Amino acid sequence: MKVGDKHHMLKALKYEGPNKHGKSMFLFLCDCGTKKIIKADEVSRSDRKATKSCGCFRKKKSRETMIKLRQHHWTYYE
Repeated sequence: MKVGDKHHMLKALKYEGPNKHGKSMFLFLCDCGTKKIIKADEVSRSDRKATKSCGCFRKKKSRETMIKLRQHHWTYYE
């Protein structure tokens, strides 16, 4: 990974150095505008557990799911 690389919703802005375990840490900019320091290997993973955003994606998906559930619940009891 290098500065300027984009993975999912995150763009690497700055190399922050290694953490206490020797893993490379980068400052990332999320598409929502939030900056966050994350381990590079967590972002560049190729499986489903890869970090895709600063946390905004999970919040958005949870919000959408709750809206769908509420709509279904309300229509069921009307």
